[in-house]
Amino acid sequence: MTTSGPSETRETPVSLDEDSAVTVLQHLESERGKMFTESDYREMRSAVLDEIAHGARIRPFTLFTFAVILLGLGAMVAVGVVTFKDTRDHTLTIVSSIALIAAAYFFWNVLNGVKNDAYRSIDARLEELKQLQRHRLISDEEFNDIQAHILMARQRASQ
Repeated sequence: MTTSGPSETRETPVSLDEDSAVTVLQHLESERGKMFTESDYREMRSAVLDEIAHGARIRPFTLFTFAVILLGLGAMVAVGVVTFKDTRDHTLTIVSSIALIAAAYFFWNVLNGVKNDAYRSIDARLEELKQLQRHRLISDEEFNDIQAHILMARQRASQ
């Protein structure tokens, strides 16, 4: 069997989640230069590796964005309720209420995802890192660096 490139020699993730780091990095690499510029690729790849090393977290800008959206939708619900008395039209109230509920549900799921990631065992994080190495998606230097971060977290947790 001959191969024409390094990506063809990689294993395919048969039983991996679509959210697994292996799947995400393989997708990023396959779209490199097509959908993503080189700088976008490096930035997204770095974010994935950072999440493996340090765990998922919510960035302040994400909180700010959700707060603005939720407050804006809440204000639209209030405006819809106030204007209902004059116009007898429920459209603004109903549509903005549905949007507010959907945005709140999405934000709740984001928070739960971060919380669930925080409960992942260090062994599970190390196994995910080993999968990345087996699929040759990270260099040995990156593997050692991320492994050191994970093991430092284990040491901090045991103290």
